[in-house]
Amino acid sequence: MNPHARHETLTGVVVVAISAVLAFAVIPAGIVLPSGTDIRSLSPDYWPRIVVGMAAAAGICLAASGWRRRHDADGEQAAPQGGAERWRAIMRILVAFASLFACYFLIPIAGMVLPTFVLGLLLMWLGGERRWKPMLLTSALLPIVLHLFFADFANVPLPLGIFEGMF
Repeated sequence: MNPHARHETLTGVVVVAISAVLAFAVIPAGIVLPSGTDIRSLSPDYWPRIVVGMAAAAGICLAASGWRRRHDADGEQAAPQGGAERWRAIMRILVAFASLFACYFLIPIAGMVLPTFVLGLLLMWLGGERRWKPMLLTSALLPIVLHLFFADFANVPLPLGIFEGMF
């Protein structure tokens, strides 16, 4: 098995394993289900299970893709990562996770839209995007549209933080 396909297969298997732990241990233990919820889509564990299911499906696709390409000769084309490049990748991942935690703790203070706008910009920049116009457009429109949908259409109360008196 070529190294690239092995890495892809292993990553897919790890994503599926993490998804299984989340689906069968973390979500049932961490989300309290009220007894009177007749409509499944209104249950508090509905969207977490959807997201975990999508992650598991992506992991299965990734593992299958790696397994399918296990004997390809072009799997050797990826240049081996040097120590400095590997540390930069690890630092990008750590910064991404730290920014997710920062966003989580800033939401009650600054509301949903502003922290997720900054988070979107940062994650796109960490992912390698350098075109500012699409970054700003996506980072601004996505949180605003989602906030309008959930707050106005679905009547889901979202934290407004310092903007509480404005809306």
